[in-house]
Amino acid sequence: MIKNIICLTLLLSLTIFTNAQKLQLTSQEGVAIEDGDILTFNNIIVEGEEAFIKAPIYVKNTSFSPLSAKVKRTVISNTFTESEETFCWSYCYINPPEISDAQQIVFGNTYKDFYGKLLFLNPEMEYEEGDLTVRYTFFDDANPSDSASVIIKYTNNDAGGTSIDKNVFAENMRISSLNKTLSLDYDFADIASNKDLKISILNVSGKTLRTISAKENRAVVEINLSDLPWGVYLFTISNGKTLLTSRKFVLR
Repeated sequence: MIKNIICLTLLLSLTIFTNAQKLQLTSQEGVAIEDGDILTFNNIIVEGEEAFIKAPIYVKNTSFSPLSAKVKRTVISNTFTESEETFCWSYCYINPPEISDAQQIVFGNTYKDFYGKLLFLNPEMEYEEGDLTVRYTFFDDANPSDSASVIIKYTNNDAGGTSIDKNVFAENMRISSLNKTLSLDYDFADIASNKDLKISILNVSGKTLRTISAKENRAVVEINLSDLPWGVYLFTISNGKTLLTSRKFVLR
């Protein structure tokens, strides 16, 4: 009996480790990044004749075996007209693909050579005003559903540095797994520019599945997701072309 209990305990432990998320993201400053966090980068770097904004992200393999990781790039919004975005993963892309080549990460190691890059193309170095928002999803090539994502916002305002939005808009979000209903209790009364707010549900590939308008500053909204299969989805709140917050949730 004791032997059976020990075997069952080991099996459960193995299952937990197997199902745990293998990839973990952190900022260059060492701040843990949760799925759907929005990082804002606005420091303009000048090197020779190039001017750009650089967005480094560290990717750690937390599993007990090496894995082959890829990056999926999804442009959410872009108001720049004289700038272009790319990223470096296994190498730096001139024409960035939607999905990168694979990069091997040894178990327990952190890959520190990923960064997104917004390059200003104006030769006079007159940096145009604008914002670019890109979602980078890092995933195990052998199991694409095992992923970690971050949303990078490139902007050229005067405040330098990096900031992380910890999804204060959606702290009261809850999921009902009994009838596949997403219930959101929100309060936008104290949020600047709270007009034209949109609440959206997306799949992990970035395809929008639902969009509703937040017609009131304070409300409880229920979104029927009964036609969607069990799995991982993204919840976003946007104001026009500006993404305000994002969070990953599991429908199960």
